[in-house]
Amino acid sequence: MTNEEKIERLKVHEPDPYNDATAKAYVEARGLCTYCCQDGFSSPAGFWSSHIDHLLPKNKYPELKLEPLNCVYCCLRCNIWKGSMDPLEHWKQSGEDVSDPLKFLRERRQEIIGFVKLWLKEKRSRDAEEYQKITALIRDS
Repeated sequence: MTNEEKIERLKVHEPDPYNDATAKAYVEARGLCTYCCQDGFSSPAGFWSSHIDHLLPKNKYPELKLEPLNCVYCCLRCNIWKGSMDPLEHWKQSGEDVSDPLKFLRERRQEIIGFVKLWLKEKRSRDAEEYQKITALIRDS
């Protein structure tokens, strides 16, 4: 079955049909978190806790909420950690023109995904250090 056929089947899935953006994100990722590669299909719990993340946050770019290029499949942890982080801020600070977010997304989607992956990896590292400090503090007798 082609990816296009899979997407079409998800769009008419009963009882809960998927919208085009969500269906494309699921099929593109093949059940692996776009950011950390965790297999969301390894268990029912993983599947049901999977999320669709908006690369460019929907609260800041509501016009891109249903844009398939803006949607990626990810695990609960990565979606929570990313939150409403706006990766375009990185390029704005570098002086790049991001006045047309959809154009930027079309032209540099993989680069945006790579940036978010790196940002999350660094955040996980900082959070792991904080976890160790807090755990040691609380458990220290």
